Amino acid sequence: MRNTPVQYRWTTGKEPKIVEIRLGVVAGTPPPPALAGAGRSLEQRLAGELPAWDMTQFALAGVGDWARKVLTLLFALVPAGRVVGYGQLAALAGRPGGARAVGGVMRSNPLPLVYPCHRVVAADGKLNGFMCSSDAAGAALRLKRWLLETEGVEFDAAGRVKKAFFLTDPVDILLE
Repeated sequence: MRNTPVQYRWTTGKEPKIVEIRLGVVAGTPPPPALAGAGRSLEQRLAGELPAWDMTQFALAGVGDWARKVLTLLFALVPAGRVVGYGQLAALAGRPGGARAVGGVMRSNPLPLVYPCHRVVAADGKLNGFMCSSDAAGAALRLKRWLLETEGVEFDAAGRVKKAFFLTDPVDILLE
């Protein structure tokens, strides 16, 4: 949503990288000129567009091995217009039954939108757990739904993601 305030945190030095994005909080200082492309991509995404992320401008700093694996799989295997269940993503990451662990990774995702935690939903398609905003849960879930809708994901009358939009087999997705 275009007016969503964003705070950034980045590394300094020769090749700065954005290491944290916080949505729904008081807007902070925009990224430095060297990271202006990343800032524009984030603005585009919040305007409903699907930018091509320049991953050289982002870093998963301070993220443990398990979280890095989950976020990297999410980025690589779940394209715009698809969703994955928490348990399904846990199984893909080698931890069947680890839905809560994946929920913890999504909750602490330092780079939402880039590593699209909004594409992870409950097994029944219910939206939950999207708290990369400090705002009330309702506002955060509205943002999650809006992000999914801008990617073409459809919902049933109960507000759940339709099964047709769930990731089926990651190999099939890679071949599309």
